[in-house]
Amino acid sequence: MDAFLAMKKDSTIPFGRNYPAQNHWGNLKDEYSLHVQAPGIEITGLDPSITEMCATMSAVIEEGANDNVLATTYEATYEAGQTQKNRQEAIETAKEKAMHMLYTTIKAQAETVSVDRKQIHELCDDRIFDDHGEFKFALAPMATAIIRTEKEVTMIIGWRGTCTAVDWLQDIALAPIASKIWDKFAPDLRVHSGMASLVENDMTTHGETILKHIKDNNVTQVVFTGHSLGGGNAYVAHLYALATWAQDLPKVTFRALAFEAPMAFYLPDEGERKDELKKVLKTLEENSRNFVFCGDAVPRCPGNGTYLKDVFGKLGSVLDGGSVLDDSADKLISAIVEKFFGTQINDFKLRAKINDLLHNLGKYEHCSKIIYYEKAEGEPLLLLPEDFKNKTLADALKVNSIEFKNIGEKIREKIPKIPFFGHGPAQKEKDGDFDNILEFIPDVHGVLPYAMSPMYKNLKYTAEGEIIAEYIIKYPPKK
Repeated sequence: MDAFLAMKKDSTIPFGRNYPAQNHWGNLKDEYSLHVQAPGIEITGLDPSITEMCATMSAVIEEGANDNVLATTYEATYEAGQTQKNRQEAIETAKEKAMHMLYTTIKAQAETVSVDRKQIHELCDDRIFDDHGEFKFALAPMATAIIRTEKEVTMIIGWRGTCTAVDWLQDIALAPIASKIWDKFAPDLRVHSGMASLVENDMTTHGETILKHIKDNNVTQVVFTGHSLGGGNAYVAHLYALATWAQDLPKVTFRALAFEAPMAFYLPDEGERKDELKKVLKTLEENSRNFVFCGDAVPRCPGNGTYLKDVFGKLGSVLDGGSVLDDSADKLISAIVEKFFGTQINDFKLRAKINDLLHNLGKYEHCSKIIYYEKAEGEPLLLLPEDFKNKTLADALKVNSIEFKNIGEKIREKIPKIPFFGHGPAQKEKDGDFDNILEFIPDVHGVLPYAMSPMYKNLKYTAEGEIIAEYIIKYPPKK
């Protein structure tokens, strides 16, 4: 990994703060980070090297939201005496850092694969990197890369996952919308409005350039990717491409490879689906994959009410000043409703409204196959969406021997802080136990794509985010 080690000498790259430094599975008891091997082509439809590249792109795009990259932007915004010119220069500097971090990393990975596996992996010059400048607080950055191998020319298009306060608002923009872009192609298929707006914005800005790059480089497959919200964007972009670009590019295969993505598609009842829609759904399912790790709740949102009720049950029964010992979802939901809406959930009309909401949210689905790692260090299962729905939180906790201490602290003191922008400081290394599910949820959601990227395999950070070089030599992974 000479190219990678050389890259790490660049002090502008704050690489690995979210994983392994901040994550339980990145700081296991035996002093090593979990690394998840990319599945074979029979699982993903992709060469493992391309799957790894998708993992790296998805991870590093999120690293671009690190405070170390954005510090100059903050200073130019808030320090006295700063001008609009200073601010614009700071925005450009932040973009250059994030872009440098991304393409230096994936170039090093491509060179490493070429040497170690004796497979030609060439990073082509044509690319797009758009962090949306002053709008990055609201619009998830996206990037493209073209990888040329002996067998394929692959364009990867990736989006950043949830990092800002407005990203969280995009996550809960659950209105299922129709679009003239795909209405005739996939009649009656509705899409998560937050994800649809982000994708349409980027395709309006960059769609023609992307098409030109595909044609100029003789691209044979396009893979949309991203983590969390970014994975949901990948789902929607896949649909967009099938409804538009595929008509002009019949020899190009379009795929989505998401990491821990929530559900993006709102489907009509099965008996009401037209033949055209059934054909599209089959194509999406065959060429889309979503990685899910060890009981993560996010890919169950918003459509799997049963699973999410189990999560609420683990949160406890009292919103204010209560203990997490009481495993009651109904009481917690009642407390939330009473606090925010000033009424009791036992009111018949209110309960009917909530049940109607849950019923409608249940129409959100994954139109992909799920690559599910139920056991953290086990082999993945390739599941259909309906089979994935049957996987329970209890099963995931049991097979991984995870038990919550439930130490009885106030819930409000245990809720993870939502960052206004970027990742927070590195946490202390975990002792392998979780106080409650509020610690479990963000850690389990942050393992993939990082743990599948070879560029994170040999990283080790202290609780302060300082690198311990080549720690794998000293602490080899478990056999």
